[in-house]
Amino acid sequence: MQTNLLPAQPNEGMDSLSPQDVVKPPESTPVVAKKRSKLIVAWIALGLFAILFLLSFAWVGYWAYTLNTQLNTTQQQYEALQSEYDNLTSEHTALTLEHEKVNAELSQTKTDLEKANTDLTTAQDDLSKSKDQGEKLDAQIDAAGKLAEVLFVFSMSDDPSDVFKIDELIKQTNNQQLLEKWNAFTRTPSDDALSAFMEYLILAVRNSVR
Repeated sequence: MQTNLLPAQPNEGMDSLSPQDVVKPPESTPVVAKKRSKLIVAWIALGLFAILFLLSFAWVGYWAYTLNTQLNTTQQQYEALQSEYDNLTSEHTALTLEHEKVNAELSQTKTDLEKANTDLTTAQDDLSKSKDQGEKLDAQIDAAGKLAEVLFVFSMSDDPSDVFKIDELIKQTNNQQLLEKWNAFTRTPSDDALSAFMEYLILAVRNSVR
């Protein structure tokens, strides 16, 4: 026979408790309230974060749209400037070619002008020479005419009074040697003096027409 060594436990207090007191102790109500408060705060914070996230996303979208619009505008301006630059480059190239062409034409004109100036100078020199030659020829023709007239009058003379006319014609020739030979013949008429006079007269006529 076994003997119960444990002391007997009093159970007077267990009989006074109700089933509600055993299942749900009164001390759990404040803990549940605190948990609900934390959940509400967490949901509010999450809602604010979501709102801020949406606002941030909307702001980034607007910023991206603004940048895209500015980029399109800048692209259009760049294309317009590029087109204007290409036009200016084409015009500059055309002007450069035209300038080079004008310079070439100007250089050629300058060369032609210098050549024309040289030709004009040469022509003036030739004209001056021709004028001098013409004047010389005129002088030769005049001298030849006067000498020829002396020879003609002397050859055709048959009157002693023709001597004065011949003397005047000889003086008009301005030929000093002819005048000296004539004076020698008139001072001392002789065949030698006459021959010397006629020989020089004929030689003077021939030289004057060369």
